[in-house]
Amino acid sequence: MAYVMSVPGSGSGSPTQAKAIVLLIDSDKQAEPSGDILREAFGLTPTEAQIAIGFARGHDLQEIASEKGLCLETVRKHFKEIMAKTKTKRQAELAILLARLAHSPQDNIDVPAPPTSPGA
Repeated sequence: MAYVMSVPGSGSGSPTQAKAIVLLIDSDKQAEPSGDILREAFGLTPTEAQIAIGFARGHDLQEIASEKGLCLETVRKHFKEIMAKTKTKRQAELAILLARLAHSPQDNIDVPAPPTSPGA
């Protein structure tokens, strides 16, 4: 996907010059929160954090159990703990929370300010 965002001019140049940033997003790359953030913010165990990340990737509990080599009941038990620790009541609430955490401040890219013209 591509997003075009206009950038306010620096006061120099022609008013007819368009200034923009094009943001390209790879839809195949999925954003997910880090395990460290999940453990620190909610007190999740390493296993619970891995299960939450699997859920953030869009995997169901059976897929997570298969990937982690755990039985489904164990994953369900951990998932209930994740819901309790994050104070979410529905899976949709948890999905939204995890998506928000996936975009933590350290993931933001600083865009340098446009160069100013000499004497401006």
